[in-house]
Amino acid sequence: MRARPGALQVGSFRGVPIRVHVSLLVALPLLALSFGGALQQAAETADVPPGALGGHPWAWGLAVAVGLFLSVLLHEMAHTLYALRHGGEVHGITLMIVGGVSELAEVPKRPRDEAVMALVGPLTSLGLAAFLGALTWVVHGLGMFQVQFALFTLAMLNAVLGGFNLLPAFPMDGGRIVRAALT
Repeated sequence: MRARPGALQVGSFRGVPIRVHVSLLVALPLLALSFGGALQQAAETADVPPGALGGHPWAWGLAVAVGLFLSVLLHEMAHTLYALRHGGEVHGITLMIVGGVSELAEVPKRPRDEAVMALVGPLTSLGLAAFLGALTWVVHGLGMFQVQFALFTLAMLNAVLGGFNLLPAFPMDGGRIVRAALT
């Protein structure tokens, strides 16, 4: 299978190419500015002195934006790992402005395999949300507002990513789970 047009290979996972679509490269600085602005507003609301942030807010915004797409990558890698361990063939993982996609050669034949493969992505995202939320709690009170903001934001984004993907609408993971249940 050919790579999606406009996608550049940036690595591989278990022999599966990992690609970044140009749309993601366009979105990254915009997300960095957005998250950086949100950090500034949150710091002002929390009465954090401007010099106490330890770095430019947009640099922290970039860290959150990159963290978001690494989270999407982990979500897709979970799908890929399940597929590979159960005899599936994956042509690639592509990260785009709207998220990510694991490019399977074919849908698993057994409905149970399709359901579990669809479920592992959102469970990975929800697990990351719980882990990052716990780290937010650990960092709380250490005087590192920017780190706490980044961890909390990534925890919430992963919770939304996991929950959104469980919506019972195709081609979301929840839609695949429903399709498997009805088969």
